[in-house]
Amino acid sequence: MNSYQYALYTGLLFYFSLQLNAQTSAAKFANSNNVPEITIINCSVANSDKLEFSPTYYHNGLVFATSRSEKEAVDKKIDEHFFELYYAEIAPTGMPMQPYFFSPALTSRLHEGPVAFNRDFSKIYFTRNNVRDGEVIKDADGDVNLQIFEAEKSPADWINLHSLSFNRVDYSCAHPSLSADERMMYFSSNMPGGYGAMDLYVVEKSGETWGKPVNLGPKINTASNEIFPFIHSGGVLFFTSDKQEGFGGLDIYKVNMAPSGAIEAINIGVPYNSSSDDLGIIMNMDGTKGYFTSAREGGLGKDDIYYFETPEPLIQSGEVNLVVTVLDEETGKPIPGADLRVLKGTAGGFLENDELYDLELVPSASKSGELSLQMVRKSESQLPPPIASSDSKGIIRTSLIRHQNYILVVSKEDYATEDVFHSTMNGPETQYLTVKLKPQTCVMLTGTVVAGNYGRGVPGAVVKIYNQCSRTEEYVRTNLDGVFYYCLQDNCDFDLTTTKEDYHPGIAKATTKGTEKQLNVTISLLPFEESIVRAPLKKGSIIILDKIYYDFDMSYIRVGAARDLDALIQLMKRYPSMIVELSAHTDSRGTAEYNSELSLLRAKAAKDYVTVRGIDANRITTFGYGEAYPRNGCSDGVDCSEEEHQFNRRTEIRVVEIDEPVTVNYKDVGPSVIDEKKN
Repeated sequence: MNSYQYALYTGLLFYFSLQLNAQTSAAKFANSNNVPEITIINCSVANSDKLEFSPTYYHNGLVFATSRSEKEAVDKKIDEHFFELYYAEIAPTGMPMQPYFFSPALTSRLHEGPVAFNRDFSKIYFTRNNVRDGEVIKDADGDVNLQIFEAEKSPADWINLHSLSFNRVDYSCAHPSLSADERMMYFSSNMPGGYGAMDLYVVEKSGETWGKPVNLGPKINTASNEIFPFIHSGGVLFFTSDKQEGFGGLDIYKVNMAPSGAIEAINIGVPYNSSSDDLGIIMNMDGTKGYFTSAREGGLGKDDIYYFETPEPLIQSGEVNLVVTVLDEETGKPIPGADLRVLKGTAGGFLENDELYDLELVPSASKSGELSLQMVRKSESQLPPPIASSDSKGIIRTSLIRHQNYILVVSKEDYATEDVFHSTMNGPETQYLTVKLKPQTCVMLTGTVVAGNYGRGVPGAVVKIYNQCSRTEEYVRTNLDGVFYYCLQDNCDFDLTTTKEDYHPGIAKATTKGTEKQLNVTISLLPFEESIVRAPLKKGSIIILDKIYYDFDMSYIRVGAARDLDALIQLMKRYPSMIVELSAHTDSRGTAEYNSELSLLRAKAAKDYVTVRGIDANRITTFGYGEAYPRNGCSDGVDCSEEEHQFNRRTEIRVVEIDEPVTVNYKDVGPSVIDEKKN
């Protein structure tokens, strides 16, 4: 067995003795046939002088295998630390940030390698040497083969680790990749009956049971090694092979596995492939951006992770036809003239950007004097324009990109707007959807609360709306722009009273008698002094970021759980003079000294998340307070649930400085101004 084969069987997979100078490698490639430029960039922040390979998408970042292991043990036959899994958040530029150790629960004495996740990231499938309960299990020849394990996500870490049913002691199964519908798993194995050293297989899941693996056959597998499969949601299988007709070493190939596709493996060519080893490619749904591993010249050491962008997708995702029928919820009759807006969503039903939401600062429910950032729904007038409207039969016909998630916003005057999550991951070429709108006979009030002669919107002002018809009152709060929205009962009069700390109250009246369906009202609050306007958030204000969570004993932000940091980014962009202290807190488990160090690492991770998205690092100072300030009674020696401990693992923002420029508009402005303009 040569050293390369040994590496495959022990889990290292690739080892190269060439040591190269550390540098960032970025290049653009185009061939003589006028193919548009393809950008290849070394992910230098995430790479090291060790091995980094086989990245996999996980929430907002990448999980990958590396030999920069924290394990003390070294695989003496290859002179490398045993592989561990690391995670790196992806910056908006596409570059992975500083990586962190991924999971204590998944770590064994030997190697952990390539992984795959289900769509909501609640399950992981990962490659590992056959180690169970700390015991190394060898085959008849004394080799420790690879197996594919499964685990489930818990609030603290991964649990219920177990080997999949098709694994065997006497051969290896490795490199799992899961189909978009989670029914099929592609992997590599040297099980008996194959065509070469390592072949590609597929296995189908029925319920919770995996079936019998099926070899993908001689049109894909050869006498060489076929490894590192990646099944794209568009039905294209990418894999790596060292067969002779490539560009040198390991090359990346693709084959269309869709029922209508031709089964022919094609080398994807340069610049993805080079004279060195190239392997383990992944990409976004459009096939225009992604990552792969390469040992090419110009890297930081051995195998490195590279980022690529291409104007010509590596896959053809195709389209689906969407037919939306809009009906009246009460009568069941079709609604003509309903507007459809299409926003791109994530697997969890959230949006990829902030098209649908505004920010509000509201008093925290957990502690007096603290503030909380909340995302609130924008009005239809603030959303992107509709792409289509329903016809006389209430039908909207459009097309969507396949293998995407969407938020569909359906609106119509005199009806409540509906937001519908729709996925094109699966399903036929033509998909049907029925949306029922609830009648709403009211007048939409758009109110703006401004600071006297300064004209600046007043955030966080409370507006009491008194209905003179029903003798009832409702409360709304202004967003960061000083704007609020409310649907007023038709044919009534209303009294509006607005209050905000450090401002004189403002009053206004509004009527929906004989008006159109929209009404604009401006309410002026006179500040006690100009400095209040210059500091829309008081110095010393504490903002609790409730929706940032850290896994137990981990310093990286739990990916997919950083929406409050996204809101903080919006807030700091809104107020460019704002300087803050960012502090992190742990739960009480562990020593006080350790928790203090851990909390500082967490604060720095949160700062990295914000600064890489455009906020100047000089505007944020980080502190770690460890377990010193719990929000509940979960101190040392107190038995608490994981959720109670998680409540203490939080991030706080304290406003250190804020001084926004203001322009005085010198005119006689009373305590309230009503804009009677009707739209």
